[in-house]
Amino acid sequence: MVLNINFLLITQSLSWILVSLVDYYIDVVTGELAITLDTTINNK
Repeated sequence: MVLNINFLLITQSLSWILVSLVDYYIDVVTGELAITLDTTINNK
């Protein structure tokens, strides 16, 4: 039973870390895209 609870906690932590990483990655990508679009528009 204790092993089961630990497994759940670890799984929860891993999924939370994964969500955070994905969220951060999306932020970075959208930020880069926005900068690229800005420079493209300003250069024209």
